[in-house]
Amino acid sequence: MNRFRFLALGIVASSFAAAQTVPVEVTFDLPVFNKYVWRGANLSNGAVLQPSLTFGLNGWNLVFWGNYELTNTNGNRGRFDEIDTDLSFSGESGHGAWTLGFIYYDFPNTGAAPTSEVYGQFAFARDWTPTVSAYFDVDQADGFYLNLEASRTMEGLTFAEGIPAIDFTYGAAVGYGDKKHNNFYYNNNDSGLTDWRVFGNFNFAGSRNGAFYVNTAFTGFLDGDQLRGARNRNNFVVGAGYAMKF
Repeated sequence: MNRFRFLALGIVASSFAAAQTVPVEVTFDLPVFNKYVWRGANLSNGAVLQPSLTFGLNGWNLVFWGNYELTNTNGNRGRFDEIDTDLSFSGESGHGAWTLGFIYYDFPNTGAAPTSEVYGQFAFARDWTPTVSAYFDVDQADGFYLNLEASRTMEGLTFAEGIPAIDFTYGAAVGYGDKKHNNFYYNNNDSGLTDWRVFGNFNFAGSRNGAFYVNTAFTGFLDGDQLRGARNRNNFVVGAGYAMKF
């Protein structure tokens, strides 16, 4: 864990040194959610805090993200049970925007072994912003996961005089996993469709450097064999947070 994080910091620090005249963009995000659902799986059925800290410069982004348990659902109240480190590089082409990255997943206070994924993403420059994301676990699962998403944003919605304008983003996504991925995460030894998600996110302009938001989503499984017999296979997730840029 420490070696990868030091390497990530080293790469970004080198980019910073090579472009001292370009300011580093730092974003701190502090949301709270009623539960934690990842790729359809309910990982925590109680309230969680999910802070993140992002450093960005010249297309590079280094993100530290954590899941902090606010209840004792998993026996970890008042502790982090997941800390992710995400290093990525993004750019644009004539058809949209792309990202290549590496994520290190660590699970303190759980006894679970850490794992890592390399990933790529492409968001097409269309009204509905079709987005294709592919992840390959290079450690524990050694499997492949594909996510297809489409979303659209309605900007500057106003409901009454004196109320700040709202940006509303809505969309849907579906996932697919190969045999190794599904066996590791869902106890299903077959490749196939995994999870679905529909979502609606509200963004309220706060100050010049910050914004308040409310995110909502319904999630579930497309294949009854994914986590067969598990509770909470369909979930409603709602959360609110404030993101600040420095």
